Amino acid sequence: MYCSECGSKIKKTDTYCGECGAKVEKKENKKTPKKEKQIKLTKRKKIILGIIGAFLVILIGFYIYFEHRYSPESVATRYLDTVINGNVDEIYDVLETDKDNPFVSLKKFKEIYKEDASDIEVINYKLKDVEYGEEKLTSVVTFSVVTMDDEEEVMVPLVKSEENKLLIFDNWKITNSNNSYIAYDYEIAVPKNSNVEIDGIKVDKNYLNKNQSNSSVDTYVIPEIFVGDYNIKITLENDIKINDEIHISGYDKTYTADISIDDIEEDALNELETNIKDDINTLYKNIIDKKTWEAVKDNYKNVSKDLQSEYKDLYDELVREEDITLTKFSVTKVDIEDVAIEEGKFEIDFTFDYDYSIKYINYADEEKTKDDDASNSSTILYNYKDGKYLLYDIDGTVSYFSRW
Repeated sequence: MYCSECGSKIKKTDTYCGECGAKVEKKENKKTPKKEKQIKLTKRKKIILGIIGAFLVILIGFYIYFEHRYSPESVATRYLDTVINGNVDEIYDVLETDKDNPFVSLKKFKEIYKEDASDIEVINYKLKDVEYGEEKLTSVVTFSVVTMDDEEEVMVPLVKSEENKLLIFDNWKITNSNNSYIAYDYEIAVPKNSNVEIDGIKVDKNYLNKNQSNSSVDTYVIPEIFVGDYNIKITLENDIKINDEIHISGYDKTYTADISIDDIEEDALNELETNIKDDINTLYKNIIDKKTWEAVKDNYKNVSKDLQSEYKDLYDELVREEDITLTKFSVTKVDIEDVAIEEGKFEIDFTFDYDYSIKYINYADEEKTKDDDASNSSTILYNYKDGKYLLYDIDGTVSYFSRW
């Protein structure tokens, strides 16, 4: 550093120059403050920012509104309101069910519950508690309900659906835990290849459970169906129709088709009677012709072992017996008394009249003949296949023929 007067070298700490005595002037190193940058918004930008702000406010309000609307307590409250007011549309909307299933459609719900509007005289109710299950997949909302006569707690169970509401909100549905609305896995067992309708809705092959079906019975399983009273119509493969009334509940969940003689039209009864007459006559003709079971078994396919035993017993008694020979047997009349379905087969109780002729050896060792008629009661079982009744079993054949 140098003196500004004489140019002599001086120290930074000197106040005066040691040569000329001049006062040392020290320069202050002042920094010039930077000017802050001013941001000026255009009118257009201000409008855009205002729109964004308003949108955010609306979006937040929208989220808060729908988060509350779809909460368990809100869904349960609306449900309780609809039950009290008997509004079936809104009850259906919050039910957890497959809306594509025709047996749990809104139309069917209205038909089932059109007369079930609530008659509870509720004065007031208030929310008491909300309890969540494991991982918050279920919940129970409890209300205190005041009626004309009492005050009680009403618990509304809910379950979280896999599909969200509006993509982001939990979708809570009223469960059917007390089986009050829906019966699950309702089973219908009918003879093979029958057509089934429930209140005019066809139970198609999509509901056929192959694991529970067999060679003579088709079992249909309906995943969900509303609890209530229905008309069921079953058209069998032989075109016989069964019209029945059924009550479906959450606990009575099976129906097995049964038939009565009243379900069968006269022409169909006549066909059955003719079939029975021909089958019995054929069976006894084989006996009269002395044909063993081995000789005729190809004509009796898919029959019961009892029928085989019945035939062999008849053969032993009427062919191998030495003192009596059956020479004629003819069924003249068949009267059907009752019809049922047993494991997919037609079980028919009937009486029949018949004529017969026998040869026998009397006590004088003389050959005699006798012609007579009689009647008998019997039960026969049929399979129905390819338009034909196929003999499966018969109980009550005639093995005794009086010579007196």
